[in-house]
Amino acid sequence: MKNMVRLIGKTIVFAFVLFMFASCLSWLFEPLETLEGNISIEYQNPYNTVVMGTELSAVYSGSEPIHYQWNRDGSSIPGATGQKHIAWQPGRYTVTVRLSGYYSKTSGSITVIDPNPPTPTPTPAPAPVNPGHGQGHQQAPAIAVSINPSSQSVEAGSSIQFAAAVAGTSNTRVSWRVSSTPDMRGGVTSGTSINSSGRLTVSANERANILYVTVTSAADSSKSAIASITVIQRAPTPTPVPLPAPIISVSINPASPSVVAGSTLQLNAVVTGSTNTRVSWKVSSTPDMRGGVTSGTSINSNGNLTVSANERASTLYVTATSAADSSKSSVVVVTVIPRSQGGNQGNQGNQSNQGNRPGQGNQGGNQQQPPAPAPTPVVSVSIGPANPSVGVGSPLQLTATVTGSTNTMVTWRVSSTPDMRGGVGNGTSINSNGRLTISANENAATLYVMAISAADTTKNAVIAVTVIPRNQGNQGNQGNQGNQGNQGNNRR
Repeated sequence: MKNMVRLIGKTIVFAFVLFMFASCLSWLFEPLETLEGNISIEYQNPYNTVVMGTELSAVYSGSEPIHYQWNRDGSSIPGATGQKHIAWQPGRYTVTVRLSGYYSKTSGSITVIDPNPPTPTPTPAPAPVNPGHGQGHQQAPAIAVSINPSSQSVEAGSSIQFAAAVAGTSNTRVSWRVSSTPDMRGGVTSGTSINSSGRLTVSANERANILYVTVTSAADSSKSAIASITVIQRAPTPTPVPLPAPIISVSINPASPSVVAGSTLQLNAVVTGSTNTRVSWKVSSTPDMRGGVTSGTSINSNGNLTVSANERASTLYVTATSAADSSKSSVVVVTVIPRSQGGNQGNQGNQSNQGNRPGQGNQGGNQQQPPAPAPTPVVSVSIGPANPSVGVGSPLQLTATVTGSTNTMVTWRVSSTPDMRGGVGNGTSINSNGRLTISANENAATLYVMAISAADTTKNAVIAVTVIPRNQGNQGNQGNQGNQGNQGNNRR
């Protein structure tokens, strides 16, 4: 009975051991999966060689929750398990990603160098050996190269002098190179160079922030030293802002002249914004300056207007155009006053003295003549203020004065041309009270405003308004310069 119990116990133990062994074999030989993504290293330097202190970033393209391990020269770096790592020591760096149940993956390597390697201590030359004592040939001393300064800042557009020291050989000649990368493969901006004496010239347009200078021994081209140069970029020279060209404007005075037919009128033109103050004059019977005038009516180059005694137009328009800028002109309306229609019409009796026939006496000479009818008043229109100007986006109040009629109402028009046919910017308008509004987008440098008499629509006045762009500064709202008390005449 005891033997039976022992046999059953051994069988149970054997079965348990066998089960555990099978489980271990299944775990050991269970196939691993492959990570779906790739692992690589990124850094800011675009070359495959970077200097110490560069931050390296691991980039994994898969979605698994992997773990990082950074390596240097094939060995794991203790504690370097983050997604980023700063390479403080020279060597070949890689990063490995791991996940339980998956094969690990390791990135390609990145070489990190020391831009300022320590200068080897020159080994003193061994004492000469007497070959007669049977001692062997002594090994030649090692060649070492150093550079001074090894680190420096220099402003773009200037130069710096380097010095090289060569130990271990009597041949102290060296060659110099400059590059924008520590592997001495990067190009530099045109004008940046180093001569055979070690003088570095940095172009004023150098784009690299760091330059690397290498000095190499002529005795042994494998021996060299490197220096890093920080380039201080020059502040850009501010581009001068050109002053805006002065705006040429023309005005005529007097502003609302009148002249009797058969006489002359002196007009004066004032040109601002140019040293060339010459103008050309023109006279017309219509505001578009196309209407003819009576023979004998003319204006000379000095602005002297001669009105023919037979001039039929009751209003003449005179334009003064700048010789410096033919697009700048001014128009003034001249009211023509006819000659007196009265005169001495008497003494007709002298023409009818028929010889003093008896009883008739002087029938003509002493007869009282009827008075000549009073001339019909001539309606005329003028606009004030004279020579107005207004900034874009601002209003200007104009006032119309009507003489020769009890009806002083006028209608207003605004145009970009003196013939009153030119369009104006959207938003530029004049209301029935003579308030001119200039759009902020108005492109015309001069606007022309016409006031037309309601009593006689053939009578009007035109005034040129200079438009001041915004960048010319606020030259004041000249609309307030007019006599605003006369606004009631426009509403009567």
